[in-house]
Amino acid sequence: MNQFGNIWNEISFSHKFIMIMMTIGFIGGIAGVTQWARKPDFGLLYGELNPKESGEIIELLKEENIPYQITGNGTTVLIPTEQIHEIRLRLASKGLPREESGYELLDKVGFGTSDFVQRINYRRAIQGELAKTIRHLDYIEWAQVHIAMPETSLFVEEEKPPTASVVLKLKTKSGGALRPEQVSSITHLVSSSIEGLKPENVTITDTRGNLLSKKESSSSNAGVSNDQLEVKKKVEEYFVAKAQDLLERIVGNGKAVVRVSADLDFKHIDEKLVDYDPERRVPKVQTVTTRVSGGAPFSGGGMPGMQANLNLSQSGIIQSVGSPEEEETAQTQYELSKTERIIANHGASLKRLSVAVLVDGTYEENKSEDGKIQKNYVPRSKDDMARIAALVKQAIGIDESSNRNDGFEIQNVQFYEPSFEQEEASMKKEQHKEFMLKMAKNGSLAITVLAFLLFVMRNIKKLKKGNKIEAQGSNVLVSAKNTNISERENKHSIAKDSDNNVDPVELRSQILRDIRKDPSLTANSLKKWIVADLPTGNK
Repeated sequence: MNQFGNIWNEISFSHKFIMIMMTIGFIGGIAGVTQWARKPDFGLLYGELNPKESGEIIELLKEENIPYQITGNGTTVLIPTEQIHEIRLRLASKGLPREESGYELLDKVGFGTSDFVQRINYRRAIQGELAKTIRHLDYIEWAQVHIAMPETSLFVEEEKPPTASVVLKLKTKSGGALRPEQVSSITHLVSSSIEGLKPENVTITDTRGNLLSKKESSSSNAGVSNDQLEVKKKVEEYFVAKAQDLLERIVGNGKAVVRVSADLDFKHIDEKLVDYDPERRVPKVQTVTTRVSGGAPFSGGGMPGMQANLNLSQSGIIQSVGSPEEEETAQTQYELSKTERIIANHGASLKRLSVAVLVDGTYEENKSEDGKIQKNYVPRSKDDMARIAALVKQAIGIDESSNRNDGFEIQNVQFYEPSFEQEEASMKKEQHKEFMLKMAKNGSLAITVLAFLLFVMRNIKKLKKGNKIEAQGSNVLVSAKNTNISERENKHSIAKDSDNNVDPVELRSQILRDIRKDPSLTANSLKKWIVADLPTGNK
C-alpha cells in the first residue's frame, strides 16, 4: 500500500487525471454490463386488455415487486418469462383478467330487484355464457354476443321473433376465415340456446366487418346455388378420398395426387305414369231398360172412392185387348284396369366425371464420393401405370361409354421434394447465435472485470518501469559525476605530465581514442567540465 502511495505521489497530474477517468469509465462499464446480464427475458403475460384490466394487473404486479413492461398502448403486459405461469395462476385466483359475466350475475340479485332488472340480467347472463362457449373453439380468439328478445304480446300477429348477432375475432392459424360448416355450427349453437330463435335470425360478423353468415333462404336462387355447390364439393371429395386411399396403399403416402371434377344434374323431375290393361275389365255401371208394346189395357168403370182404390169392388175388371210385346235393353259400363306411378327425382344425378391422377416415381439411393447420400429419380414402367389406372377406374366407377363419357388421365411425374438442408443450417445458425449471446451475456461481466484488472496492472508496471529508469538515470549521473572527478584528476595529472615534457601528439591521440570509444561519456564529461569551470553565479 505504501508502495502504491509512493507511486501515486511520484506520477504527474495528467497521468493521475487519465487514470481516474479510465477507472470511472470501467466502473460504469462494469455496472452497465452487470445490469444487462441480470436483465430478465420478458414474455407475454396478457394482451388485448382494456385499460381497467391492465391497471388492476399492474397494481398487483407492483404489490408483488415483479418487474413488468407495458406495450401496445397499455393493452399488453410483459413480465419475466420464468414467472409467467405462476403469475397467471395468481391473477386467475383473483379473477383477473375479468371474463365476460355469465350466470354468476344471477347470484347477485338483491332483495328489491325489479322484474325488469332481472330480465336484463338474465339476458346478459345468456350473452356471457354464449360468448365464453364460443371462445372455447379452437379457431376463435374472442367473441361477443348480443341478443334482442322482444316483449311477448297477447296477439300472435304482433309478436316479433328474437334475433342475435355475434362478433368474432379469429385466430391467425385459422387463416382469417371460417369454413361454411364452422359458421353454421356457431349459428345453430346460438339459435339452439335461445327459445324461439331461428338460425336465419342469427348474424355473424368478424372484427374486420366481414359478414360470415348468409341470409339467403333455401328457396331463393342464391340459396339453391350455394346448396348445389356444397353438394358438388362433397361428391368430388368423396371420389378423391376413395382414389387417394387406394393409391397411397400402392405407391406410398404423399406419392400420388388425385383431382376430380363432377358434373351434376340438379333438375327436379316429377313423373306420373298410368298403365291400362285392356284384358282386365271390371263392370262399373249396368243399366237394363224394358219396353212393352202390341196391346191396350182396358179397365172397367166404377164408383170412385176408397172402395174402388182398395179393389173391393167386384166390377173393377182389367181387360186386355190384343197380344203384348216386351223389349228389354241392357247397357253396361266397364272400368279398365290401370296402374299409376308417380316418380319424383329431387336429388343430384351424376352426368360426367373428369379425373386427373399424378403418380410419383421411385428413388434409388446412391452414395457420392464425399459420403453424402443422393436420391436418383426412376420413372415407373408403362405396365405399372396401366395397372394403377385400371384400379383407380374400378374404384371410382369410371364410365367411358357414351352414357356418361367420363374423362380419365394419369401421368407419372417427379414430385418436388423440398430440401431441408438450408432450414437445418438456418436453425443451427439461430441456435448457435442464441448460445453465443447467452455466453456473451454470462461472460461479459467476468471479461470486463479481467480487462480492468489487466489495465490497472499494466499501468502499475509502467509506473514501476518509469521509476526504475529514473533510478538508473540518477545512478548514471552519479557515475558520470565520479567519472568527471576522475577525469579531472587525470587532466591535472596529464597537465602535470605535460609540464614534465609529455608529448602533445600522444596526448591528443589518447583523447581521440577515448572520444571514439564512448562519445556520450566524453560529451557529458566536457559538459560537466564546462559547468564546473564556470563561476557559481553563471551556472
